[in-house]
Amino acid sequence: MPGQIMNNLMRQVLGYILGFTIFIVGIPALMWLVAGRPAIADLPVGRIYLAVLVGLIGLFLSIWTIRNGPGGFSKSFVTALRCKRRPL
Repeated sequence: MPGQIMNNLMRQVLGYILGFTIFIVGIPALMWLVAGRPAIADLPVGRIYLAVLVGLIGLFLSIWTIRNGPGGFSKSFVTALRCKRRPL
């Protein structure tokens, strides 16, 4: 039992690290490269503040949904797949 709990914890930690790497680092870095690598100082200050505000609101809603809500779309997607699967 303790080994199973540790195994599950490691899977969750790996999932958070992988999700952070892809969605918080990878995709924005790719968008920055495709946009021609503009310097941060070239962007108007209002855009930077707006981007930070929208990002923080999204992060708050994501964490709140995971902790208090019914879960994100991934939980719903897995549940929908389980309901449609037939036993062999």
